[in-house]
Amino acid sequence: MPRRGATGGEHQTPIDYLDPGGGKTQQGYLWTLIRPDLTTRQGRGDILYQWHPSRAATCLQSLLQTPNKTFIGILQCDGYQAYESYRKQRENVELIGCWAHVRRKFFEAKDHKPKLTAWFLRHIQNLYQIEAHLRQHRAGPAERERMRISQSLPIYRKLGKALWKIKNTRKVLPKSTLGKAIDYTLGQWPKLEACFSNGMLEIDNNLIENGIRPTKLGAKNWLFMGSEAAGQTNAIWYTLIESCRRQIDPWKYLVWIFEELPRIKVTAETFANYTPQAYAKSLEKPRFRKTA
Repeated sequence: MPRRGATGGEHQTPIDYLDPGGGKTQQGYLWTLIRPDLTTRQGRGDILYQWHPSRAATCLQSLLQTPNKTFIGILQCDGYQAYESYRKQRENVELIGCWAHVRRKFFEAKDHKPKLTAWFLRHIQNLYQIEAHLRQHRAGPAERERMRISQSLPIYRKLGKALWKIKNTRKVLPKSTLGKAIDYTLGQWPKLEACFSNGMLEIDNNLIENGIRPTKLGAKNWLFMGSEAAGQTNAIWYTLIESCRRQIDPWKYLVWIFEELPRIKVTAETFANYTPQAYAKSLEKPRFRKTA
């Protein structure tokens, strides 16, 4: 997983695991990092899962850092404080917000001041309609940036004026669901603007939400991990299989990698040569038949 000069999205999914000898389950987290790739049909590149028994900022450091490489780039995430703690310790990391989380907060508040909440949801939906148009026309980064600046940015500014007006006039109780939605959004406000001036970015973390869907489906079937060690084993398999979701046959990839492993020595410098992406590139190389 590239860490230098990268753009990525991050999320953690709570999954129970069994503590052997403890007689009960505990909650662990499957941390997930994804690299967007506009050249693929799904819009995503490699995906990395890592298992941790907590949500501490140190887990994020483990996910984004290796002994010889440190993440430098843009990280898209929600408002969880661990991300901000990580960013404060590093100059070359920029956090950007997720509009899907904002929309979810306002949707949860739809029964509190319905007309006002509907106004916010309608304008947020307008942002998503612009994104749908861009996807439908397979717009590249330059076109995405141009259209977002001309159409999405004015909506963003209009929403900002409305949010600050409500906040300053105290028309909504801070502890109400709508008040919490407004506070969350304003807390993320500068980070929510970045995507409108950079066509390489997504407006939300839905790519990673799609990436964690198989783990949630799995949890419904097996209920919990058998141990803390089993959590990391699952994370490895999810990483390999989900990174094949770029029209790569996972079975053929696994056959290829197991045939290669006995003949190679995988190191931190060479492991990138054996990822699903590397396998896909190897298939693109022309093969010449021997002539008699």
